[in-house]
Amino acid sequence: MPSNILKDIPPGPLTTLGVGGSAEYFTKVHDVETWRETIAWAKSEKLSIAILGAGSNVLVSDEGVRGLVIQ
Repeated sequence: MPSNILKDIPPGPLTTLGVGGSAEYFTKVHDVETWRETIAWAKSEKLSIAILGAGSNVLVSDEGVRGLVIQ
């Protein structure tokens, strides 16, 4: 697992509503090389990928998010 990937992190506080359960995996990506490595890892693990932009108009379920959330 790449060092930029965190496990069981709640993305809800990163949204405007500030609620919701944990993401199975979470990362912030700031450059193209990290993006490539992160996507390759998620594909190799057969994880679904959800993109979280600035967090407005997003509601995270209390049950959390399975797979990888990328901000």
